[in-house]
Amino acid sequence: MRNNMLILLKYLVFVCMIFAYCPCSNAQDLEDLVFKSIEELIEIEIYTAGKKEEKVSDIPASVVIITSEEIKRYGYTSIQEILKNVPGLYAIDDIASYGTTFGVRGFWTGNPRNIIFLLNGIKQNDSLFNFYLTQHFNIPVEAIDRIEIVRGPMSVIYGEGAFFGAINIITDKISEKTVISTKYGSHNTVRTALKSSGKEGNLDYAITVGYYNTDGPNEPIDKMTNNIEKLEGINHTNNTTNNRLENKSKHLNLSLNHDHFYSKINFNDSTDEKYIMYPSYSDGSSYNRRNFRFKLGYKKQVSDRFKYDISVTYHKYYMHLDSDWESPGLNYTQGESSAYETELLTYFDFSESFDVTTGFCVKKDNGIYYYANLDKFGGALKDSVKDSLFTSSLFTQARYTPYDNLKLVAGMRFEKFSKYNYIHYQKPANTKETRMYDQDNIEFIPRLAAIYSINQKNNIKILYGKAISRPSFFQVREQVYAQRANIEREFIHSFELNYTTIPFDCLSISSSVFYNILDNLIVRTAEIQQGKLVVYGSNAGKIITKGMECTGQLRIANRFHAELSLVYQESKDQRDFFNDTELPYSPRFLGYLKASYKFQNGLSLAITGNYIDEMETKWDETSINANGSYERRIGLKTDDYLILSANVRLDDFIRNGLFVSIHGSNIFDKQYLHPCNYANYFEKGSIGQGRLLMMTMGLEF
Repeated sequence: MRNNMLILLKYLVFVCMIFAYCPCSNAQDLEDLVFKSIEELIEIEIYTAGKKEEKVSDIPASVVIITSEEIKRYGYTSIQEILKNVPGLYAIDDIASYGTTFGVRGFWTGNPRNIIFLLNGIKQNDSLFNFYLTQHFNIPVEAIDRIEIVRGPMSVIYGEGAFFGAINIITDKISEKTVISTKYGSHNTVRTALKSSGKEGNLDYAITVGYYNTDGPNEPIDKMTNNIEKLEGINHTNNTTNNRLENKSKHLNLSLNHDHFYSKINFNDSTDEKYIMYPSYSDGSSYNRRNFRFKLGYKKQVSDRFKYDISVTYHKYYMHLDSDWESPGLNYTQGESSAYETELLTYFDFSESFDVTTGFCVKKDNGIYYYANLDKFGGALKDSVKDSLFTSSLFTQARYTPYDNLKLVAGMRFEKFSKYNYIHYQKPANTKETRMYDQDNIEFIPRLAAIYSINQKNNIKILYGKAISRPSFFQVREQVYAQRANIEREFIHSFELNYTTIPFDCLSISSSVFYNILDNLIVRTAEIQQGKLVVYGSNAGKIITKGMECTGQLRIANRFHAELSLVYQESKDQRDFFNDTELPYSPRFLGYLKASYKFQNGLSLAITGNYIDEMETKWDETSINANGSYERRIGLKTDDYLILSANVRLDDFIRNGLFVSIHGSNIFDKQYLHPCNYANYFEKGSIGQGRLLMMTMGLEF
């Protein structure tokens, strides 16, 4: 681990030395072009933190902003690659689960519900699993205007689920430009994109269309296991992932604004091949997801002191999984859900020193349905809700500025989730059971912050927040099948001290110390009971995480950008009999490097480095001792690794607006593994992404 960290630091020094000698027109140009706006970065206004425009320096959270310029320079080819390079985030690429999902601040879960994803302010989860998956919005990167990442508990603003923050991908900025592009690269990967925005009278519009298709990697399975002979249906003829990890998706996004009215439409259709529960032996297990979201709103500035925003959002989700097993088993599963959400936001600016935001939200989930054909485990299962599910929320957040250099923020949310009845049907026994989910207490969710500006270049934030997460319908229905009691909500208390300084006009340094208490966590257990696989959850988890983050940014003009981030985080399992044991999927050290230089002729060069420390695997639930502890973990601890990527881009190639780029991810083809999750047969781990080369050509006009 230490050697890899030293390599990362030496790599940064080497790059800075090279770029320092890159030609500049003259010394006066360099002096004039010193990127003085690095001081303005903390004055940028973003929407995500409080559902209104706020300066970064006033936000009671730590914030990361990814601009379209940065996406172009570093040549990122997907939303997953962008997020892998965000300080504090780390990716688990699991070919036997949900693909690429993200951990943050020492915590990762196989059920991706710890970070809220939004697309132009619209939540991208579903009502069946309540997952936030990047497959729900596989948007082309050329469409992204910027990404706003607000870290820390965000349940006061967004309700349940926002454990570690909110990530808002913004594509509806009106630039009156059109961009078309095509990418082609490794594994026969194709990505195409079209984005256009403009004005027609009082109508503003922005539209994005995207398409993605890849054959996926071709890797031998023995990279992940030493026990190939024990894998059902796998032999020397199909001992690879070839043609079993293909992915494709189609995406449409439309935003319209007319006077005070606005509307947004998201549609995404994706099909991913995964290894679901057992290895695929022929064509691959195909997982199809379709998401449709429509939001209609009206907002008005009534006076200098008051404005409001009222909206209605409709969500529709559908999934279908075909399993590729040799013997009769899980033939297929399918499910769907829909939801209506109405929200009223009011903004009161009582004075220059006191403002209040208040919101009222009602969400209705209905049409939730799940069916599994389980021949291998005894027939079929069918689950549905008998009633609609209602969530009612009221929140308020106030900011008071008693002095010019001191801001105090307090927020609270009251959220109530209704009781509901759900039906579980099982064959061949033809049993039918109706049960009530009765966890309907009113949740109180607080937030407190103090923001102190020593001067214009030094800013301190003291932060506290709470967040909750309720079990999804899918988790609740598992309890019936396993004949277990209902599970309760999870929660987190988070404490953070954040300090940002600008010692020089071209350099900024941001550091954070954080302490998180996660409790009542839902621990998922899988057992074989009377010859059947039974999966259920229990509120048995408790984790304490403490850590530090530090990020330095150097910006000289619009020419040279460099960024180095280092993260230390220590997460301990606090369950009975597991006090202070190492948490699964939780690396202690993370490192991030970015550096780019843009020449006057439109040529830009960029490199990125990403370091992830070693990780433990989860405990084997079948190895339980008499005292309730576990004897062993599933699989092997994975080694640390360092990934280096590079990009070359040329703007205005041959003609104005034409651009080309060549991007290499993991350019040295570093072989690495992620800890196994659902696929216990991959004891070595799940293969990481190998070298990917992509060429892009596009036109902006």
